[in-house]
Amino acid sequence: MTMCINTRSWAALVVTAALGLSAPNAARAGEQLEVGGTGAALGTMRLLLDAFAEVRPGLTANVAPSLGSSGGIKALLGGGIDLAVSSRPPKDKERAAGATATIYGTTPIVFAVSTRNPATEVTTGQILDIYSGRRGNWPDGTPARLVLRPDGETDTKVIKQHVPGMGRVLEDRKENVAIPVAHTDQESAELLETLDGAIGTAALSLIVSERRRLKALAFNGVAPTAEAIADGSYPMTKSFYLVTSPKPSELVRSFLAFVRSPAGQSVLRRTGHLPVSG
Repeated sequence: MTMCINTRSWAALVVTAALGLSAPNAARAGEQLEVGGTGAALGTMRLLLDAFAEVRPGLTANVAPSLGSSGGIKALLGGGIDLAVSSRPPKDKERAAGATATIYGTTPIVFAVSTRNPATEVTTGQILDIYSGRRGNWPDGTPARLVLRPDGETDTKVIKQHVPGMGRVLEDRKENVAIPVAHTDQESAELLETLDGAIGTAALSLIVSERRRLKALAFNGVAPTAEAIADGSYPMTKSFYLVTSPKPSELVRSFLAFVRSPAGQSVLRRTGHLPVSG
């Protein structure tokens, strides 16, 4: 996979994942697909596009760094990209402008630590102690350090919903300027990898697809897996949507069909998703 800089004016910082494979298919030579949106899904999108290129000779797919769900949908409706990936369905205003969403998979939201950390699981009580500052160290003596996400992020909303008392704790902790607040999924992952003793939230799909040096902790004795999502034993999840414009191209429609195909579903399962088929 070759990396180059996308020169489109909508995103000067777009990193291009060039997925074109040599094949004698003149009718499709030079096809280009521009994708952007929520950071937690971008690693999986690159893998899906890589697999799609194997059955779509001549394809070049450009994947933007994290635009966020709102930024991705805005870029889509403005004509800057061909397909947006979002961690939420379109809002009323976005739907009125023509955005249409297709859910393709769900992944666990996990409490994550560096692979250097010996911890393998946490309970509700332990998480509240760590986040509130009542528990200062990991069992090996390393100080516990929080990496937070903004209030409006899906990860924050989910842990508030599923960890009783977390809303009050986060309200108290956000006044502490010494605690870093990561504004993108990739920024959060990098802090969790590099800060000794760090703990925060991440999508399992990001950890797996980007091969992050992070460990997803079991929560209340349940490992965060697609199977645990399916049977309801693991409660914290994030769903992803592919969002299209009012008149998606044939290429976009073909990619959506590929994501729902056995090959696409296999990529999703390998990257920590419970795929949505049909």
